[in-house]
Amino acid sequence: MQWYLREALRIRGTAVIPQSVLDAESLSAWLKDRGLRVFRSKQVLNGGPSPLRNKTRLIAAIKELESNGYLIENETGTVVDGARTRLSWEVLHHVV
Repeated sequence: MQWYLREALRIRGTAVIPQSVLDAESLSAWLKDRGLRVFRSKQVLNGGPSPLRNKTRLIAAIKELESNGYLIENETGTVVDGARTRLSWEVLHHVV
């Protein structure tokens, strides 16, 4: 029995979660906590979770959420926080 438990822990310990998935979970929680229905990258880069204030990591997290149906990219010119945006996303809270 001990061997099986150690083996299960060994196998589980080798599973590595990609950074983009961890960042996507962090972004999703941040958006949900603030009740945001639409957002633009500037909001997250300036006031989001510290690791996501890096544009490369933020975009990877957004792409992860988009590909899994949690976000939809808005059309260019969508107004978010009173500003017309080039790039913004709609949050699908019913999925999050």
